[in-house]
Amino acid sequence: MEQITEIAARLQPYVDAMTALCIEGRYAEYHIQNSSRSFSKRSFNRKTLKLWNIENAAGLRDVLDWFASDGMRKEFAETSGMLSVLSAEKRARQIEETEDPIQKHKLSVANQYVGRLSAGGIAAYDYSWGVFICCAARKMDYLTEEGKWDHIARFVGLAKESYSEWNDYMAGFAAGAVYSYGHKRVGYVADNQAVFAKLMFSRLSPFRKVRLS
Repeated sequence: MEQITEIAARLQPYVDAMTALCIEGRYAEYHIQNSSRSFSKRSFNRKTLKLWNIENAAGLRDVLDWFASDGMRKEFAETSGMLSVLSAEKRARQIEETEDPIQKHKLSVANQYVGRLSAGGIAAYDYSWGVFICCAARKMDYLTEEGKWDHIARFVGLAKESYSEWNDYMAGFAAGAVYSYGHKRVGYVADNQAVFAKLMFSRLSPFRKVRLS
């Protein structure tokens, strides 16, 4: 049976690549190049988990299962599917007539990406955050080391089933982030454009250290 240390060594490059997309802010590039530092502060890990309403191991399990089974991709796919059967004119009218700002935002984003994403859709958003949360939860002792890598292996497997290259994965994550973060974060892609470019083209990018296919 493969030992935990061997599993960790095999999966860590995927962890580095997938969690890189979850990192924002002034020091994003540093943390992308030093991924273990992202989880060095318990206060940061606690804050990250609270964003997903995780306060104990039981709550963690429910969230990880949700990311693996449905995540945001289920709702996005349903919204996109509903819009895709309408003409462009009818889609625009439905969005315009929607009063709830959150729903209006989601309709607008889904409409923007109709036909523009790979078959994986926004699943990358779910899988990257699933892995990120596993790393934070381990530092908070909500997971054992073995449990951490079991969950991560599941998300890596799902990512490899859904995508064949990192540029499609990153596009899916970005669309998922814009869809999920709400109308107050419509500038998410523009704000993170420099980070995305370095992930795609820098020789130091974690994307260059492992392949999805």
